[in-house]
Amino acid sequence: MVIETAPPQSTVAAPSDASDLHGALDAGWIVPGQHVLDLGCGLGADLIYLAHHGVHACGIDVSAASLVRSPEQRAQVLQADVLHLPFADETFDVLVDRGCLHYVPGAARPACVAELKRVLRPHGRLLLLSGDNEDSTQTEVQRTFEAWTISPLEHGVGYALFVD
Repeated sequence: MVIETAPPQSTVAAPSDASDLHGALDAGWIVPGQHVLDLGCGLGADLIYLAHHGVHACGIDVSAASLVRSPEQRAQVLQADVLHLPFADETFDVLVDRGCLHYVPGAARPACVAELKRVLRPHGRLLLLSGDNEDSTQTEVQRTFEAWTISPLEHGVGYALFVD
């Protein structure tokens, strides 16, 4: 799913491979020189990939244990919560969520989306891959990621939603 901070449109087609970073780079949804925030970056594999492609990559993860980095890493990494991002308004061109939002409790998701909107620049993009069931088992979550199932966000947050 791609969410742009442009005025809503009725229908927009999205490249079928945009759910992975290679596809997003090929499609021009992420371009060298842009500032990209990886939400729930974990061990930082996506950050390394983005930095290698000329992107100013930054990652956050709520787990301090995930944030151990090698000295050669070329991306900023911070321990932070998606509900309270430690960045100024309109800092990022692109936000990447490949498995973070589904950990946010349903009642907190509108606040989370508002926080993401705050740090996203005008006409920025949110690339999102997320489950929508808080009660999912690990097996169900694994199957979801293997199938690249993409779930919609709440309506009415002031974004145009692009669903692949």
